[in-house]
Amino acid sequence: MKENKHGKECSTKPITVGIAGISGSGKSDIALALKKGFENLEYNTIIIPLVDYYKNNATDYNNMSAFDINQLYLDINHLVNGYTITKPRWDFGNRTRSIIREEISPGDFIIVEGIYALAPGMPDYDLSIFVKTDLDVCLKRRLERDRVQRQMTEEETYSEWDKVKSNLRYVLEQKYEATFVIYWNRDRQWGKKSLEGVSEVLLYKKALLENKAPRRVDDMKLDLILGDIS
Repeated sequence: MKENKHGKECSTKPITVGIAGISGSGKSDIALALKKGFENLEYNTIIIPLVDYYKNNATDYNNMSAFDINQLYLDINHLVNGYTITKPRWDFGNRTRSIIREEISPGDFIIVEGIYALAPGMPDYDLSIFVKTDLDVCLKRRLERDRVQRQMTEEETYSEWDKVKSNLRYVLEQKYEATFVIYWNRDRQWGKKSLEGVSEVLLYKKALLENKAPRRVDDMKLDLILGDIS
């Protein structure tokens, strides 16, 4: 067994998952659904949002160059090898890195989610997901999220959306690198069934590491609740 710097034993190597997709596609919600499901099985699950790795001097937050990929890669490598990290946090109000950092200990599952989570230079995940969602749905969800969570005006969101569209082809290219593509538009039931399939594969991978029978997907009690996209 490996130990992190606090002496905590890690029984098996973590399973790593990458989730990419257009801004507003539902990446964070899918990551949260997986986290809650795995924790229902008493698996400690960590979510690493790519947005926390924005560089302080970034100008286009939808371009790959805006992210400190080297630091993210090192942090994931440390977690996989059983070490605790001190993760940066992005302050959306001031558009700068927060002075408050977050201590993260290794878990059973590590989920990295962000628009470029599957891009070149990112970690080599055990399983990767691309979330494919229609642009009009993404924009609707982005407007609501920016207003509620990031205190942005509608004008600011539309200004950012122009940059989303200008970088769109680079984001969409990642679907060819994904193990699974989840099509998430207005059919919630289809999205949940796709997530159940992904979860079954992840539980099987974890069972191989533990040398145990796989846990049942039904026991995860998956609850995929995304923003209003009706």
